[in-house]
Amino acid sequence: MLILRYKPPEDFPFWLIPGGGREPGESETECVVREVLEETHLVVHVARLILEVAAPRGDTYRLLRTYLCHPLDGVASPGYEPEAEAADVGEITEVRWLPLHDEHDWPDDLRQDHISYPQIHEIRRILGYLGGEE
Repeated sequence: MLILRYKPPEDFPFWLIPGGGREPGESETECVVREVLEETHLVVHVARLILEVAAPRGDTYRLLRTYLCHPLDGVASPGYEPEAEAADVGEITEVRWLPLHDEHDWPDDLRQDHISYPQIHEIRRILGYLGGEE
């Protein structure tokens, strides 16, 4: 699974799944492909929706939808937020592939993240990576 390390200007960095909001006239699939390309330099095929949850209180979005994607082209590397309002709020400093079968090599601060960690844990459960851990 691919995650991003995002650094706000005056706060601690945190990990999150690539994503963002739809532009006018854009389908959900087109949005996913565009956002992943902008943020990670990867061209992806969107396979299916795997998770839909209400966004945390105070979040920009009402719903968070997570899609299973397969990389088609590119090399994963930190991208950018092209929207003018996003450019002033931070930057993507790292992209990282997480092995879903084992958390051993995951960043410590991701395992302590009260937003991203539960979301990734649920994705692992849905995709069948937790086995007898629960």
